[in-house]
Amino acid sequence: MKSKALSPKIIERKNNSPSVEEISTVIGLIYDCALDPARWDRALAALTQLFNCHGALLVMFDLAQGRAVFSKSLNISPYWLIELDRHAAELASWKRLYYAPDWSIDEPQANSRNVPAAVLAASPVNAEWNAPQDLVDTLQLVLMRSPTRHAQLAMSRHREMGIITEREMALGRLLLPHIRRAAMIGDVIDLKTVECERAHQALDALMAGVVMTDKRGLILSSNKAAETMLRQGRPIHAAGGMIRTEDPASSLKLIAAIAQAGDRVIGADSKARAVRLTRAGDPPMLAHILPLEEGDVRSRLHPGAKVAIFIGPVSAAAHGAEAMSVAYDLSPMETRLLDGLLQGQKLAEAAERLGIAETTARTHLGNIFGKTGVSRQSDFIRLATEMASAITLQN
Repeated sequence: MKSKALSPKIIERKNNSPSVEEISTVIGLIYDCALDPARWDRALAALTQLFNCHGALLVMFDLAQGRAVFSKSLNISPYWLIELDRHAAELASWKRLYYAPDWSIDEPQANSRNVPAAVLAASPVNAEWNAPQDLVDTLQLVLMRSPTRHAQLAMSRHREMGIITEREMALGRLLLPHIRRAAMIGDVIDLKTVECERAHQALDALMAGVVMTDKRGLILSSNKAAETMLRQGRPIHAAGGMIRTEDPASSLKLIAAIAQAGDRVIGADSKARAVRLTRAGDPPMLAHILPLEEGDVRSRLHPGAKVAIFIGPVSAAAHGAEAMSVAYDLSPMETRLLDGLLQGQKLAEAAERLGIAETTARTHLGNIFGKTGVSRQSDFIRLATEMASAITLQN
């Protein structure tokens, strides 16, 4: 059967490269969502248009509780959302079997590129969900991946636009860090509180500290929780009006992250890695930095602010592996290996479950030893247990 010829208008859309101004506008919409989750509807509409996609689904899962804590969709009817739930097990098996276990979460994933054609051809998801809607591909951006948290944005492609191309993969690499930053901040604050209140009222209702600064780290305003932290001097304090931490090394990292977030250059390295504010051995308190240069939510906060800094502990749902991942900057694969070892798996067994060679697992184990400053597995198991206990008490 012959494929239907694409119209000139569609060909132009498929080949069109968005301008810097268009991308900057979308980034602004994404950052607005961190403080006002209701704006995800508008942001998802802009993203699907930019990626030439039909529908979108943004979901954040609490794996410890086995439920979605936040969800937004675009152009997916309630009926098809229910139908999608029926295929959750199959979709999960695709991730386990066909996506590389050490796949970088900074790399977009497309079904047409990552799932074997034979599997797609025999797939109930394709036959019962994609085909009736004329959907031919899905682009997935992994926003969070840890033992207790998983968040992702999936955008579906309609038949008239064809499968995902390198254009969309490149756009995904560019925008993924910005979408991840908004999602991670949403995980720090109470999304339901922010969704129900105006932004300036919601900030004082948050348990997380929020500090507004200029691009140098000069404190311009703070919410009630942050004022308490500044008054107590932990985990942040003011020195000459500048935000600082108890640990000099952490202060340098924080100031560098603030300066980077205030940089308007789209191509700048803007990975949404949290900055740890507390010293090693203390329960980790984290800072997530949100740029305010783009978007219009900033006009309701402080007109001169360049960044908003969200300060809070690791989630109470976090267990040893996730807590150590944050505290010692472990990679996703190191975290997953550590999680298996903490569950009592032998190194060979953990390697097999992750789909990597035992020699590779030993390399990752050596990296864990180096980052945590211990030399025996029993030592970092004890360290992880103590850290998880401290986080539970703190929360």
